[in-house]
Amino acid sequence: MKNIVKEISRVALILAFGLSVAAVGYGEDYYCEVMTLKGTAYVASDGQAQRALNQGDLVKVGDKIEVSEASHVDLAFDKEWNNIARIGEKSKIDIKSVYPGGIGLAEGDIFAKLHHLPRGSTFEIQTPTAVAAVRGSEYWTEHRDGATTVLNFSPSPVEVFAINDAGDLIGRTIVQQTEKTEIRAINEPPTPPEKMNAEELSRATEHSAGIETSVKEVVNEGRVGRIQDLGSVNETLKRQVEEARAERNEAKENKAEGKDRAKAAEAAKDEAKDAGVKESDSPAKDNAPVVDRAPVVDKAEEPKVKVGEPKVKVEEPKIKVEEPKIKVEEPKIKVEEPKIKIEEPKIKVEEPKIKIEEPKIKVEEPKVRIAEPKEDRHGGDRDRDREPKEKDRGKDKD
Repeated sequence: MKNIVKEISRVALILAFGLSVAAVGYGEDYYCEVMTLKGTAYVASDGQAQRALNQGDLVKVGDKIEVSEASHVDLAFDKEWNNIARIGEKSKIDIKSVYPGGIGLAEGDIFAKLHHLPRGSTFEIQTPTAVAAVRGSEYWTEHRDGATTVLNFSPSPVEVFAINDAGDLIGRTIVQQTEKTEIRAINEPPTPPEKMNAEELSRATEHSAGIETSVKEVVNEGRVGRIQDLGSVNETLKRQVEEARAERNEAKENKAEGKDRAKAAEAAKDEAKDAGVKESDSPAKDNAPVVDRAPVVDKAEEPKVKVGEPKVKVEEPKIKVEEPKIKVEEPKIKVEEPKIKIEEPKIKVEEPKIKIEEPKIKVEEPKVRIAEPKEDRHGGDRDRDREPKEKDRGKDKD
């Protein structure tokens, strides 16, 4: 009976918080696949030495991964590339379970993009100081310098617990979309949720877009994952739930049978007691000799001890797994018609100012100075007198 109750409790814990029992849960049957790898990373399996991690490698429960500086690893949890966890640079993790998902984060950060988890499955990230659990979300968990920060980027809430020295979960906090909380040290509860700043929102958007780009790349390459598909996982989880239900029914039947046997034993003892009292009360025979007797002293009766079957009341554990109340509001989009004011172009065409100046032509009359010949009063007459004489000489020569 105890084993049955224990097993039922174990299954309930798996459905509610897979990480705490992942080591013995059905998550051992599944694998993760390295969808993309940027930079360098290393993996160690079952105490073996580290080896280089490569794209397409499969990792299983118990494997430990270390990511180098300026590097990251995208781990896929199904062959259709629906549920991805990006392990950031300088991170150290170990795979605790696959379905339900569970990753231990010793140092570094993990951005989980989980939008198609199987029904009833959960995903948890455990740091040395906190546990962040979801049923499907986009959230970021970072653990550095002893402090853990959890940031939620989707409408699905993130449930955050702190951890004390004994390993118990304390200080349950619900982080809604665009909110964050911090666990600064072990034994300290999470801080009240507050809004993220612009830088944190920008970094998250970058991570989310980076994962989507990686998925598109592998799809365009025609790559299909080598691990389990969501359909088979859903079938397995359904079978697990049915087995747990059958065990609960069996426990109820055993409990009812135990009550019936206890009642039958009690009735038999009561009948035996009644039969013993009637024999002691039978009258003495008439011919029995009369004997003088001393005064009768009351004889203390032996205490009547009623030994019954121990009444064991085994109550079925009250398991109440509430589906997260997800309130998805339609985005309020207010599209205003663009206010377009088209003004007629102001065109001012001025007549070209053309100034044609008449060419300044100054024609000066040529200064011609004709000097009158100076006549020699005497020379002129001489010449005239000379000409006839020369003519006469010529004649004489002839």
